[in-house]
Amino acid sequence: FDSGDWTGQLLAFPISTTGTIGAQAWDAASLIPSIANNRVIITHDGSDGQPFRWASLSVAQQGLLGSPSILDYLRGDQSNESNLGGTFRNRTSLLGDIVHSSPTYVGPPSLNYPNGLGTNITAANYSSFKTNNNGRQPMLYVGSNDGMMHGFNADTGVEVFAYTPNAVMNKLAELSDVNYNHKYYVDESPVIVDAFFGTPAAWHSVLVSGLRSGGQGIFALDDTDPTDFTSEATAKDKVLWEFTDNDDS
Repeated sequence: FDSGDWTGQLLAFPISTTGTIGAQAWDAASLIPSIANNRVIITHDGSDGQPFRWASLSVAQQGLLGSPSILDYLRGDQSNESNLGGTFRNRTSLLGDIVHSSPTYVGPPSLNYPNGLGTNITAANYSSFKTNNNGRQPMLYVGSNDGMMHGFNADTGVEVFAYTPNAVMNKLAELSDVNYNHKYYVDESPVIVDAFFGTPAAWHSVLVSGLRSGGQGIFALDDTDPTDFTSEATAKDKVLWEFTDNDDS
């Protein structure tokens, strides 16, 4: 991260069989789609997953953000930044600072759950799940203090989708302030495990993460198949839940 303008980088370098590090393969910060409307960004409205679009937010969330133009700014629209004559904070990168969150790689399922665990249906065995997902696109997940958990194509570095937790909605608008003072948002490292659940019950790969210094909240996404995140219409259904300490009462 760069504390001068609170931007972040996620870099990939190849490593040879002899342990030598090669030239930089990609910088994810430079590969985030520059057209805000082309990004797949989802959130949670307190009940369900939703596209991170003004019309899809709850009335309460709209009140916290303040205006559609702030939401567009958060999605990556730079047309209202101050160096272009607007009133919003300038950004040299659309990827915010990554401080405490470590990137987590997800390739094919690789755990050793025994067949028959939770089911006597052969098609629902863990070995079948591993076979069916052996060729899925590898992903990298990391939380950032731009208010999002980002999912990147691990081969190319291109952002596949991002998740903005409802738990940070109350302070997202501050990111657009020209006098912005740094705050933490999605500051935790994601954990990905395989779990057997649903109706009908089946195996899934599940990402769970919190906010760490960004607040008291935890969320889960079904990241079994990265192609489910090619559009917000399908990606929103992969938000499993989000809780804060308010849900403990």
